[in-house]
Amino acid sequence: MSRHETEDFEHDPRYRVSLRETWLCLIYWALFTGIAMVIAWGLGAGVDGAEQDFVMGFPAWFFWSGIAFVGVASFIAPYLMVKFLFREISLEPDDDGLVRTDREGDL
Repeated sequence: MSRHETEDFEHDPRYRVSLRETWLCLIYWALFTGIAMVIAWGLGAGVDGAEQDFVMGFPAWFFWSGIAFVGVASFIAPYLMVKFLFREISLEPDDDGLVRTDREGDL
């Protein structure tokens, strides 16, 4: 793409919002994966199969990292992210990208 082709490009403020939300999602994913791995490793590393603790029939490391943590982190954290960190933007091409709060229920 040559330089003069990009001069016709009109900057849209929605790109900045979407980039910010993309980074938030990537950070969430990295933290989610890292914490699940630390929980699993911390509870299961070096434990012999005969000494394994069980919670509801599952090995403790799997229950706490794969069921309990995933259950909480995959529903509560994304809800809070969308509620407090994400912005509602218009997808109309001729709009300025901001959703007006005075048009409640008229999205």
